[in-house]
Amino acid sequence: MTRGGCIANEKAQVLTNSGEVVEGLYAAGEVTATSQAYSAAVIFGRISGEEAANYVLK
Repeated sequence: MTRGGCIANEKAQVLTNSGEVVEGLYAAGEVTATSQAYSAAVIFGRISGEEAANYVLK
C-alpha cells in the first residue's frame, strides 16, 4: 500500500502540490495517498475510468 503517493480528488483527477487539477491525468489504487487501499482502488478505479473516458470523448 502506498502512503504519500499522488493526491487525487473525488473524480480521481490527479492534483498538483498547489491543488490544481492535472488535466487528463487520473489515478486510483496504490499510486494514491489513501488508507483504504483495496476498497479505494475498486471505487476510484471505476471513477477514474469513467472520468478518463468522458475526458477523451469531449
